[in-house]
Amino acid sequence: MGKRVIVIGAGAAGLIAAWSAAANGASVTLLEKMQASGRKLLITGAGRCNVTNSNDIDAFIQKYFSKGRFLYPAFNNFFREDLLKLLETEGLRFITEPNGKIFPASGKAGDILVALNSLNIKVNVRVITGEAVKSLQIEDGRIVGVNTENSSYNADAVILAAGGTSWPGTGSSGDGCRLAASIGHKIEMLRPALVPIVIEAEWLRELKGISLQQTDVQLLCNGRKKASDRGELLFTHFGLSGPVILRLSRNLPDFSLKQKTGEEAAWQLKIDLAPNASVSSLLEIWRTAISANPARSLINCLGEPFPARLTAALMQQYGISRDIRAADVGMGKLEAMASGCKGLALNIAGTRGYREAMVTAGGVSLKEVDPRSMLSRLVPGLYFAGEVLDIDGDTGGYNLQAAFSTGVLAGLHAASDH
Repeated sequence: MGKRVIVIGAGAAGLIAAWSAAANGASVTLLEKMQASGRKLLITGAGRCNVTNSNDIDAFIQKYFSKGRFLYPAFNNFFREDLLKLLETEGLRFITEPNGKIFPASGKAGDILVALNSLNIKVNVRVITGEAVKSLQIEDGRIVGVNTENSSYNADAVILAAGGTSWPGTGSSGDGCRLAASIGHKIEMLRPALVPIVIEAEWLRELKGISLQQTDVQLLCNGRKKASDRGELLFTHFGLSGPVILRLSRNLPDFSLKQKTGEEAAWQLKIDLAPNASVSSLLEIWRTAISANPARSLINCLGEPFPARLTAALMQQYGISRDIRAADVGMGKLEAMASGCKGLALNIAGTRGYREAMVTAGGVSLKEVDPRSMLSRLVPGLYFAGEVLDIDGDTGGYNLQAAFSTGVLAGLHAASDH
């Protein structure tokens, strides 16, 4: 009989970790507190499930901010091609979009979940739902099982794959980090990541739905730059979203905890709305348009480089009437508006929180986990996989690939290590 392995959490990482351990000879029990597995998986990629990306390993590593190197062993063991081939054995086919995102050809996240469940059935994984793990059993410094509300389970190895805290309605409520902390693991500060940012500026509400393909955005705390990025920005009814905002959001604290950075922290975004143009070139574009159409209203004259609604909102912010004739506008106000476009300052009120965060930043400290096996450096027999770890990636399939790769590696070693 193989080793007895318990996997905590039936999300992407837990499902594939259970399969990996069982496929390598272990007797596996998968415990899930919700009444069904894979709840979060079903809503990823807007229900389409962006499982991975076409980038190579080195490009992948860059997508996890400063933590990517930790994933090299997991990726070298099980990467994109391995994942797709495994799922193809269950009849799935995949499409790659121009931006590199890879989806099931059916466009249904549920098909990924069906495939993972089928793989586990074939290797005799015992799945128990509605079973919340409350504590870990430790004897002589080693993990020997888990306790639930209703029972206890003995094990030779335990894989903690209980996820983070994003999308709590799917069951992700931080259980994995609480369990890890209870036996001495350090938890790096948890916070929502890949989450929209709330800006309490009424004039922005009028811009809902406007997208700018290229913006340069700086994130400031008490006036000091904390991070910066370039990319697409989306105005919303509550503030800002879009890839550049989602990436920067991981640097913010969890506003729901009212965390402070030294003194009361004042967070701000400074946005260059036209990074490919200087103040002088913006003015030249506008002056040329005004010279060609002096009798037209200014709002109808300034057609570039912004959408009309954004131009109108900016004019209002800089005291320019939307009805003014082009020939009558003062150059001083246009210069102020051009300068403002290159450094639009917006105070951050918060984020949309875990309910809209795609992932959780923070988690079990990577210093306490062996990247070659996902084994705890503190507690023999305990392994980690997925979002419970202090690693988070960009949008585009990177977080799911990390979950699958760490899950497979944890399962392999949980089944085979002595």
